Amino acid sequence: MEEEFQDDLENIPYILRVSFDLMNIHRCIDKECNETANYAKGHGDERKIWLERNHPGLLNFPVTRTLGGDRQDVVFEACLGSYYMRPYHVKWLIYSMSTLDTENILQRSMFIQLTSREMISQLRVGAVFLWRLLYQ
Repeated sequence: MEEEFQDDLENIPYILRVSFDLMNIHRCIDKECNETANYAKGHGDERKIWLERNHPGLLNFPVTRTLGGDRQDVVFEACLGSYYMRPYHVKWLIYSMSTLDTENILQRSMFIQLTSREMISQLRVGAVFLWRLLYQ
């Protein structure tokens, strides 16, 4: 898919590391949104408080175990959580990028990827694939 959209990707600054690779977006979500990632530029604790305040009772579906290697099963396992939580990730990113004082490359990259129709389509297909495997 990256070859097909190479011209579009060239318009995005390289420093943002935007790609159509599912493992990349899962790692971004893990770094930014999980309390367990302990990533210096992540906001897991702040996001948890924001989520509880703005969406009480929401089933949090975290994406985990993506930072320890390149396992193919993680790519599809994480699609279900990434697709389900995508609207909340985007709302969090809008809030966070508009209120925090620092420029965050991870957040900008996530926002670009999670609002891309092509990425949403890939996440949806991966989520349906996993759902079908689990509940045949």
